[in-house]
Amino acid sequence: YTPATGVRILTGDSPRRTEHAAALIRGAKEVAERLGVSSLHWLFTTDEETGWLERAGLMRRMGGQFHWENRDYRSFDDFLGDFSAAKRKKIKRERRRVQEANIRFRLVRGGEVSEEEWALFHRLYCDTFDKRGGIPTLSLGFFHEIAQTMGENLLLVLAYHRGDIVASAFDLIGERSLYGRH
Repeated sequence: YTPATGVRILTGDSPRRTEHAAALIRGAKEVAERLGVSSLHWLFTTDEETGWLERAGLMRRMGGQFHWENRDYRSFDDFLGDFSAAKRKKIKRERRRVQEANIRFRLVRGGEVSEEEWALFHRLYCDTFDKRGGIPTLSLGFFHEIAQTMGENLLLVLAYHRGDIVASAFDLIGERSLYGRH
């Protein structure tokens, strides 16, 4: 689920990787057809894998992501300086409204998130999928496990209003990137 490109078709370092990949893709297509599923996806594949998938007759998945890059900004005002006056005004107004609504944020590393906070995060995670017609595939146990095993690479952003968590974001911390999810 991490929105980062990486190896998805696990062929190892075999000199017959391309042949093995073709067999794996063919097998996946056969299983999908036998099950009558509506689609088959590989997400964030390497360029090599994308080529294999396209040669096997699969379409390239096009999606939208938002990438932000720090262009040596020293402050938030430096960042706003790249926007038009109208966009700067809109962003400042949105931030002011959040403050006026008395919404506060807490950033917590994975290993420091309490049981109660994980439970509330998971409820919000499930509610988001329920409202948007999806299936929340990650269990509360999953989040507890990764908090224990890779807590230093997790960041939970919690939004509080009148002492209650009203929104959250789950982030994975890479060496040079922050991957926001859910």
